[in-house]
Amino acid sequence: MSYLGGIPASYVLADEPHAEMLRRIEAEGIRLDLRRDGFEIQACQGSLPDDPEAMRRLSAYIRQQVEIAVASVEAGKTPPPQEPTGP
Repeated sequence: MSYLGGIPASYVLADEPHAEMLRRIEAEGIRLDLRRDGFEIQACQGSLPDDPEAMRRLSAYIRQQVEIAVASVEAGKTPPPQEPTGP
């Protein structure tokens, strides 16, 4: 199967838009927003959800956890991360 930007080419080349194609495009947009904001996420097994609602929840969770971590560091409760040192 051929793909265009992670979407099966048959969806893109069809005469009428498919709901599945639109869902995947929306989910990909959410992934791109995360990447643009510095979050590079990958699935350990399988793949990231193609469901836009699941990606929105995942995005919100990631951002919430980062806010909590930043607030903790700013409050002095957690030491800031240190850069790894070489051998």
